[in-house]
Amino acid sequence: MILLVNANQVVINFALAEVGGGAASLLAGAQPESTPWAVVPWSLRAFLIIPFLQILGVFFTLRAIRRWREDISRRPGPIRKWIHIALPIVLNLVLVACSLWLLTSGVLKFWLLYMPDLSWLALICGGFALVWIFVRTRLVLGALRGLRSPRPFGRLLINEQKSVV
Repeated sequence: MILLVNANQVVINFALAEVGGGAASLLAGAQPESTPWAVVPWSLRAFLIIPFLQILGVFFTLRAIRRWREDISRRPGPIRKWIHIALPIVLNLVLVACSLWLLTSGVLKFWLLYMPDLSWLALICGGFALVWIFVRTRLVLGALRGLRSPRPFGRLLINEQKSVV
């Protein structure tokens, strides 16, 4: 009997304990115990939620900015404005901190060898989060600042022209 598995430590332990034990009990003539196979794959697939949430964040941010520019009444008030700015910054900083920890802790070589997909996912999401912090903040502040000042001098000139005529 040969058991081939990926080099991931979690999968190796799971495969040796469950799959290897089940195959050995089949060879011995016994019925193997049923185990929940979905535990390991779904826990690793859960990391794909991070880039999905980042894409959703970009989509909803751009949609909100477009709404704020089209309709001044939809823009957030002073408290909600800072929630729109600060909350995504904090969440993105968590991703950046995780990526920086991965880069500086010495675990990167181990992760790249045994979990390359997870390590690249963490590095790419952290890098995107670092860039998105600045781009998003600039876009939101620019949209809110642009909405606040509707050119009072333009209105003044139009009113003077009407009064002259």
